[in-house]
Amino acid sequence: MMTQTDQGFVKACGFAVDSEEGKAALALRRELGGYGRAADWSLKTEDICADTKIVDTGILHSADSIDLVEFTVRVEELIGVKLTDEDVWTLIAAGQEEMKVKDWIRCVFDIRKSM
Repeated sequence: MMTQTDQGFVKACGFAVDSEEGKAALALRRELGGYGRAADWSLKTEDICADTKIVDTGILHSADSIDLVEFTVRVEELIGVKLTDEDVWTLIAAGQEEMKVKDWIRCVFDIRKSM
């Protein structure tokens, strides 16, 4: 499995390492890694690369909807915005496509900007 340093991850996402977006991207990456472990996946944070498919992170494994709700609340806390039901479905629907983590993070940022 490929791994990526924090700096490499941020750069591959298209952000400056010390920027607000870069820091938020790392926070979201850590949250993805934490959720993956909670969902009994063997995924570690450093295994989540910018080009990892979002569905492969395990966040959209809806076997336990409580976990998905908790994850949504954490994303809201990280970005400082209350997500609407429509926003949550947008983020969940990302897993039905071949969306990569870097694109999913940009989607989260686009939601934040629209608020």
